[in-house]
Amino acid sequence: MVALKGDLFAAEFGFAADFEIKSTDATPDMEEAYAGSIGTHSNWGLTDDGEHVVLFSWDGASDLVADRDMVNLGTPSDTNDIGDKTGDGGGPITWARVTDLFDPVRFDLPGVSWTCAPAPGSGPLTGCPASGGAGELAAGVPVSLEAGDSVLFSVAAPILLTATGSLVNTASIAPPAGIPDTDPSGNAATDTDSLLPLGACGAPHDRHLTGTVDGARLFRACRTITAGELAVVLPGGDLTLRAGEAIVLGEGFAVETDCQLQLELDPSLASG
Repeated sequence: MVALKGDLFAAEFGFAADFEIKSTDATPDMEEAYAGSIGTHSNWGLTDDGEHVVLFSWDGASDLVADRDMVNLGTPSDTNDIGDKTGDGGGPITWARVTDLFDPVRFDLPGVSWTCAPAPGSGPLTGCPASGGAGELAAGVPVSLEAGDSVLFSVAAPILLTATGSLVNTASIAPPAGIPDTDPSGNAATDTDSLLPLGACGAPHDRHLTGTVDGARLFRACRTITAGELAVVLPGGDLTLRAGEAIVLGEGFAVETDCQLQLELDPSLASG
């Protein structure tokens, strides 16, 4: 329960509010969206003089509230008009933008493509553009998110044959200027991978695999592939290893149920 004034609320209803807007007693104060947004009016109250009352709900955990209704206690004027939101429910965040920049020295930018879709179980107002290229990701792709929902981006980015060193890619999401974010700590994620030198066969000379496989993946090497002790093929995974000379499965390599593993020796790779 959020009260306008905590002291008057307690006196009127006989119990304390969870939060109050104007600091009057020990009731925890609501945080301002930005400095000055609450104001310092000395005559705050509901006096049937055109004040707005906004009804909203809070899930008790996140930093989001859902609007439910807005009423006007007095006669609206040109500068104080009613905003009827009955039945509109909690509005989604329609201003978030997802950005991902690809290094033109290492990635084939014209070949970059992506798709986006709401995560399973998301509400009807959660959504994003269905697909696009590197230009849209550089400019920021707009997404709409209901509280607790998410969208899933899948990006395919071809690597240039001339690329060397490390691949560093950072994806981020941000609100527009002027809209505060109470917890920006999870707004960006970075992935770094080392590029292996290519042999004459068009693949690395040797590869050492770690991590998990949960989809269809093909790894090639001119000479040897070693699946390390941390390599795991998850249920539904489809892993193909193709090497010119040898394929070595480490002691901790694991293949879980309901997946496929194909091992292929192709001498033409070693002689290429």
